[in-house]
Formats: sequence, structure tokens, C-alpha cells
Amino acid sequence: MAFEHLEELYISYNCIEELFDIGFLEHLSILDIEGNNIKSLDQLYYLRRNQNLTDVNLKYNPVTKEVAYY
Repeated sequence: MAFEHLEELYISYNCIEELFDIGFLEHLSILDIEGNNIKSLDQLYYLRRNQNLTDVNLKYNPVTKEVAYY
């Protein structure tokens, strides 16, 4: 994978719907996906592979309406 050592990823407002590939970024600690099109909680399960992930911004994604998100 080309970005296997990536630690921070800022991809706000890009019409992203799936998080499958992001789950393979083992060194990722910060993920900003504000304002995309993540609709399903199932997509968030892909992020469980990221053991170093400590900061995720999901604001303004449809999935935040399914759970109390602050």
C-alpha cells in the first residue's frame, strides 16, 4: 500500500461513502472525514483495525444521526 505509514488523514467534504481501505492504514492516529457521506454504522467497523486511531471527526455525516454524536 502506498500510504502504509500515514499517521494523519484529512479528507473532509469529498463525498466519501466507504471506509474499507482506510482500515488498512495501521499507523493512522487522526482521521478527519467531516462532511462526507458515511451513512452506515457498518462502515465504522472498518476503523476497528486501526489500533493507533485516537481522533476521528465524523461531523456532518449521515451516520451521526443514527447515534448521539458530539
